[in-house]
Amino acid sequence: MPVVEGIDLDEIRIRESERVEWKLRAADPKDVVRSVVAIANDLHNLGGGYIVCGAEEAENAHGFQRLVAQGLTAQEIKRIQDKAVGALRSQVSPPLAVRTVEIPVSDPARRILVIVVAQSPQAHQFEKEYWIRSGRQTQSARNGVLLELNRQKRAGASVDLGRDDRKPLCVTHPAPAPAPAPPPDARHRCRSTTRSSTCTRSTESSQCS
Repeated sequence: MPVVEGIDLDEIRIRESERVEWKLRAADPKDVVRSVVAIANDLHNLGGGYIVCGAEEAENAHGFQRLVAQGLTAQEIKRIQDKAVGALRSQVSPPLAVRTVEIPVSDPARRILVIVVAQSPQAHQFEKEYWIRSGRQTQSARNGVLLELNRQKRAGASVDLGRDDRKPLCVTHPAPAPAPAPPPDARHRCRSTTRSSTCTRSTESSQCS
């Protein structure tokens, strides 16, 4: 498979199963959104991951894993981008942004769509549920798992506030630096006036402030 924009499917295949979800058809956009939210929530702190649409892993005749790269049509890719990627901005709380990469296959009328998901410093929910990855499965976080997810996000709340996807909690403005004092000889040679903030040098005609 060709490497496109740094995405190598052969390299992705050897990553932890919790970081990659393979979807041969990706017919349900909501299913794609759940998987994206789960990887972004990153319960096990793996650093994000990938949703690979139009491909799956299967066993060959000898029992070894192989990549089935069927690809999606242009209409199918557009549907995922419109429905699923759009829902990440409008139906996920807080909203999520992802990167998408299209990888050619042997059939010129089809491509694989890879959704690149970054680890998020926040916990996200979709359909009023917090989704996580457990092995190769996407599931709702409940009870102690949900408490652990929220604990992790709170613990990291003060980290990396300067990143583009985070806003600082507050901005502290430094106090202005004091104005430099005039040279000692100028201080002695200036006299104050009663109606102006300016002073006049006794030996010169110019004014100093």
